[in-house]
Amino acid sequence: MKLLKYTGIALASLFLILLIVSIFLPSEKTIERSIHINAKPARIFPLINEFKQWNKWSPWHQKDTNTQYTYNNVESGKGATLTYKSAHSEVGHGVLTIHNSSLDSLVELTLEMDNAGKATRTFLLQETDSGTNLTWRFYKTTKDMPIYVVPFTKLILPFIENFVGPDYESGLANLKRYMEANPVISIGDFDAEIRDFSGLNYVGIRSKIKGENISATLEIFYANLLEELKKKNIKTSGNPFTINYFARGDTFDIMAAIPCDEPNSYNPPIVSGNLPANKWLVIKYLGAYNQIGTLYSKGFEYLAHQNYKPVGAPMEFYFTDPKTELDSNKWYTELVFPFME
Repeated sequence: MKLLKYTGIALASLFLILLIVSIFLPSEKTIERSIHINAKPARIFPLINEFKQWNKWSPWHQKDTNTQYTYNNVESGKGATLTYKSAHSEVGHGVLTIHNSSLDSLVELTLEMDNAGKATRTFLLQETDSGTNLTWRFYKTTKDMPIYVVPFTKLILPFIENFVGPDYESGLANLKRYMEANPVISIGDFDAEIRDFSGLNYVGIRSKIKGENISATLEIFYANLLEELKKKNIKTSGNPFTINYFARGDTFDIMAAIPCDEPNSYNPPIVSGNLPANKWLVIKYLGAYNQIGTLYSKGFEYLAHQNYKPVGAPMEFYFTDPKTELDSNKWYTELVFPFME
């Protein structure tokens, strides 16, 4: 009994000492690693901003390729989540959520791990003459943690760099190797890339439209689609886009579409559809919409030169709102050509 008593006293004393020591320790920790990559931010950004691209460079995927991944219906950017589950002690279980995303410059995420609270991961992309300086930052604070785990967390924070630092260095090196081993594709005056697309549901309106009426008609269609989704309490899950079936003279057969969480039934002219998983050639176009037409023939020429077979109509995904960005030179659009190898 005396042994148990003395052991209890010793443990209580040790806990008290640790509690006192923790009071004088910092309550937050920032770690960052940087690397230079011989590629422009526009090429690197999608591999960070879209969770389904992470396995191309993630250091944790290398540690356990059997990790189970679950994604929500937001394809990329703000609102996208990744839930992972692994038996590997250095991977574990957790949820990543993108809560801030600025095109080609910043991606900020929240990491929630089992029994470890929240942490912030930030990617900063700075363009240079020869490519991109990429910084990966980790930030952890005890301010939002239950009071009973704060002392132990503060004791761990000084040593956390030993765990986070090497993984960040490995991840950045992986990303650099991947980008520099996959040189940029140039189509016309614009960068392009081959992308693995996982599929999405959409709601849309298809119509034959005169060229001079395209912008005004699409604006009406998108407003109608958003109103219909709101009525059915269905969430959007990505950027608006068009499926461009064909053009004859000055008449264009176009589907105005919005990605959404789930398929549903609608009254005509509204329909629901699905874009299947496929390979995509993506041309990263910057400029006014009425100048994008010349890239269509160039995109099909590239596919033909590579012996790729187009499957389905080309599409335009819109990332800039012309109502908020008045300078058409800054309008960013991704012109997509689905294909089979």
